[in-house]
Amino acid sequence: MKDLVIPATEVTPFVNFNIQKGDFEIMGESRPENSASFFEPIFSWIEDFIIACESNHSILSKINIRLHFTYFNSTSAKCLLTILGKFERIHTFGIGVKVDWYYEQQDIDMRNSGEEFSKVIHMPFSFIPVP
Repeated sequence: MKDLVIPATEVTPFVNFNIQKGDFEIMGESRPENSASFFEPIFSWIEDFIIACESNHSILSKINIRLHFTYFNSTSAKCLLTILGKFERIHTFGIGVKVDWYYEQQDIDMRNSGEEFSKVIHMPFSFIPVP
């Protein structure tokens, strides 16, 4: 399975999943006109990754998800919840999945968004302010 890398645009975030390191990162702004078409390849890739994890539980011992948004719209939020739900499924395989939620120190709304996600997703979350 190959790493997943999607360059950022003015309206879509940078996405990078490095399998060797177990690092999954999404950062930037997410306000695509059609969130489903942007996020569908990510959903599909994660589903393939889930199949790989189901057949080989030792594929990774841990996954670190780093999320750092400057902004995301409501449809992107729904897609993010779907992504986190898929990783929550991987977490049930015994693979340690941890979410680091970065937010600009003055952006309390973004921190609150991360806290809302942490209430519905059952994985460890850390909230990291960025100056």
